[in-house]
Amino acid sequence: MNLEKSFFKRIKNVAAAVAISSMIFACTPAVSPKPSQENQNQQTTQTQPQPQPTNSVYDYTTSSAIAVSQYLTSQNGGIVEVNDFKSSINGAQLQILADSLKYDTTISIGRVDNPPELPSGLNYVGPPIDLTPDGTAFRTSSIITIPYQNEFLSDAGISDDSNLKLYSYDKFAKKWTEVTGFLKIPSEKKIMAYVNHFSYYAITVMDGVPPSDMGNPQAGDLLYCLGSIFTNHGTGWRPGHVGIYVGEKSWNGQRYNVIEALGHGVQRSYYNPISNFSNGSVYMGAREPKNFTLTSNQRRLIVEYAEEQIGKPYAWVQTTVGVLFGLAKGSLVKGGIGSYNCVGLAEAAYEYAGTNNGDGLVPYLQEETGFGDVPGALTPAEQYNYTKPATGISPGSGNNSSLEKILFQSNRDDGSAIYIMNSDGTNVQRLTDLSYASESPKWNKTRDKIVFVSNKGTSFGQEWSSRYEIYSMNSDGTNVQRLTNNSYDDNEPCWSQDGTKIVFVSNRDKLTTGYDFQLYIMDANGANQTKLSPDNFFAEEPSFSPDGTKIIYSGYNGVYTLNLSDKKRTKLNSDNINIHNPSWSSFWGKILFTSEEDNQIYVMDSNGLNKRKIISSPGLNFWPSWSKDESKILFSSNRDGNWEIYSVYYDGHGLTDLTNNPSADISPN
Repeated sequence: MNLEKSFFKRIKNVAAAVAISSMIFACTPAVSPKPSQENQNQQTTQTQPQPQPTNSVYDYTTSSAIAVSQYLTSQNGGIVEVNDFKSSINGAQLQILADSLKYDTTISIGRVDNPPELPSGLNYVGPPIDLTPDGTAFRTSSIITIPYQNEFLSDAGISDDSNLKLYSYDKFAKKWTEVTGFLKIPSEKKIMAYVNHFSYYAITVMDGVPPSDMGNPQAGDLLYCLGSIFTNHGTGWRPGHVGIYVGEKSWNGQRYNVIEALGHGVQRSYYNPISNFSNGSVYMGAREPKNFTLTSNQRRLIVEYAEEQIGKPYAWVQTTVGVLFGLAKGSLVKGGIGSYNCVGLAEAAYEYAGTNNGDGLVPYLQEETGFGDVPGALTPAEQYNYTKPATGISPGSGNNSSLEKILFQSNRDDGSAIYIMNSDGTNVQRLTDLSYASESPKWNKTRDKIVFVSNKGTSFGQEWSSRYEIYSMNSDGTNVQRLTNNSYDDNEPCWSQDGTKIVFVSNRDKLTTGYDFQLYIMDANGANQTKLSPDNFFAEEPSFSPDGTKIIYSGYNGVYTLNLSDKKRTKLNSDNINIHNPSWSSFWGKILFTSEEDNQIYVMDSNGLNKRKIISSPGLNFWPSWSKDESKILFSSNRDGNWEIYSVYYDGHGLTDLTNNPSADISPN
């Protein structure tokens, strides 16, 4: 038989071939556990014939891969144990007491491939083990130890080992029976029980329920859904597809928030709500790395890489054939020959971003050898095991909102008011009343509260030059609270990192000092208003340092920091040029600002060194601030003759006009 005929004969003999067309339009599936052939333990002295594994992946025809065999005498008994860290049943053990066996025999422990289907409602937690020879006679019971791993728990769709069960299989009656009275040792990840016959033993759990914490994604996080071809095969909540969440975006007038590899290639997709990401199956949730934290720059690079692969073909041959025959190695499905499947795209993007020292989520050895889930195949289940529920900010309800919102000030409705919009400029909503003027909005860190200034209640209406007081409100404009109340001007408030304090400027000492604004601080509810600058030093536009120990602000001829502990003031710039809107990055370690040198936007190190211009254009560029993930800079510019709000990536690409209307839109945050 020639190679071509032999290949298609094998395909025909595999029951899973009926799912190939489904897999072409999905991603690498996570099939029943079938780890690579395990080497026989070195302590083997006599072996049993090893059944040949079946070609079928999904028909549950069983086979056993013997991990250890040992000859024991009835008189002495002994311990038979798997000592192979590469084995998925490493640590499995049978302890036979002296005089327990009726006769001398060779005892084997093996891993069961394609095990019999469990009773309805149960899932395997790791592969079952096989004790042979069948029918071995005991005078007294022996002690079996079965190990399990965290990966087995997550593959079964559970987060802990509180509900594990133990079952044994009668090969002649073809029936599973629950074993009661076993001992579970969670600290050692193992189950122990008395047994009096040889057969299959399996740790099980009731069907996994949908994860209770679906997670809220940020750009760069991953979305998973259950593979539809596995829902009836007892494998529980095993991922079958993954996509990269890229934030709320638009392209050629069409919205998208996910980039994924499907049957027709790498594409942009839009899911609203995001839980619709399920490929016709069940949404498993948004996930972020479990063992490391993505930086803002890494998130940007993940999205950048995914965008660059748009239109690349789907690795359907590598995926469908590779899963069946152990050839879907990481390099073959993550662009190695120009095409991707879904998990390959995600893994390649994470490696491009340098996450986990360039290793991505799944270790390289596992990608190339199938060390864990499926021989030689990189699968969503393997990747899923390295993630946890994503901790992004929950999107607003009912308005297709972005996970990041931009606050700004505008006169578009014939009055100074505060507005909110999606990070792509869509879904603009006014938050404050037009019967009074409102300005200078700032988010708190959790994006559920806004602090701003207003002349509400001061009888000045929409007069922009009138006296202002400080207010707070919810993110939807409700629950407006007045925080200051005096006959002077309180302005430019900003939250502390933990949301418990607000720094602001006030001229309430102007009549006695001759100076205009000085620094003040108060509790988030307006209590304990205290002056911070005892020498009456002029200050504007204050904000907190990322660690909350300093205030950065604009002062005479430069930008300054004030230590909250000792009130020591430090000038950062060596020249005497006025600086506006300083904003301190927690990730980049840079201070963003506008310089009166040319009214363009600069950054410098937190110690004031290495000043460089990053945004320049005809006209003025003011009010720079960092986006939430600090991958972008928001600012206002009149470069086109009208004040608009723009966003641009920190490295200078992707300049976007977010407002684009005849009104003045300023002060984005």
